[in-house]
Amino acid sequence: MLQITPVDAVLAVGFLLWVALPLAVVVVAVRGYRRGDGNRTALRLAAGIVLVTAVPTLMRLGFGAVVPGGSWVPLLVRSTQLAGLLIVVGVMHGE
Repeated sequence: MLQITPVDAVLAVGFLLWVALPLAVVVVAVRGYRRGDGNRTALRLAAGIVLVTAVPTLMRLGFGAVVPGGSWVPLLVRSTQLAGLLIVVGVMHGE
């Protein structure tokens, strides 16, 4: 029988929050875009947030299960985070 310790439960909740909260922010940003004047700033900000937070977490989980020990995985994850940060900075500076 599967034994779930309190530490396992806290880690599972933390993982779910780590992925769910950025996606909730994206939902709010997309709703703001739909209500607005068609300015794509909110969509770019949402994409940047997802690339910084949710996508790298899911990539680590997915690549860890499929390609354990792949030396290129951290580079790919960091590149995704960097792309997201560049998008967010571009939105902040109005480009």
